[in-house]
Amino acid sequence: METMPVEAAAENAPVLREETQPGCIMREIEATRASVEREIDRLRLSVVRQMEDSADAARRMVKRGRYAAADYIDEASHQIKKHPVGSLAIAFAAGAVLTLLVPRPGKK
Repeated sequence: METMPVEAAAENAPVLREETQPGCIMREIEATRASVEREIDRLRLSVVRQMEDSADAARRMVKRGRYAAADYIDEASHQIKKHPVGSLAIAFAAGAVLTLLVPRPGKK
């Protein structure tokens, strides 16, 4: 195996271009890291905003549901006061139907 003199080896060594030098690579890595961090922050803020919007929408829906239930109860009370005999007849009929439909334990 033939050895080359040091001067010849230095002449034949690959020349590093500027973009492959360690300092340039480190700057590129740092720029990429900063870019990824910015994108992560942007996505995190987007997710947080969407979650807050969804929570607000859910609260509004619950509030509307409560109001609707209260309105329904008020309307039912009004109808019972307006038609007490008819309301009693409907309650009796509903009880009779449930008695026929729901089996009693112990009776076959």
